[in-house]
Amino acid sequence: MDIQFFISSLKELDSHSQMRCTLKDMDIVREKRGKDPEKMYVNTAAVSGTISSGSGHLQLEEVFSAMDVPVLSSKAFHKYHNIVFDTWEATDLE
Repeated sequence: MDIQFFISSLKELDSHSQMRCTLKDMDIVREKRGKDPEKMYVNTAAVSGTISSGSGHLQLEEVFSAMDVPVLSSKAFHKYHNIVFDTWEATDLE
């Protein structure tokens, strides 16, 4: 995470003088993870896209690094890889 960008973004949020709101008016909402089978969550989607393009963990690592996004560990990649393949297999059987 680029801490300088984060701090400058916070400062920018705190200067909404036209709207008369400040940083203290902001509500922090945490990420919510559900169990909705109709949704594909970000890690699953990233791994699915990687597999679909014929790539693997190393290529996903390169893309994430270029975007300054935390990289999935090899263990996490393989966990989602198995989820994706199980889903594809179940879909194929239908």
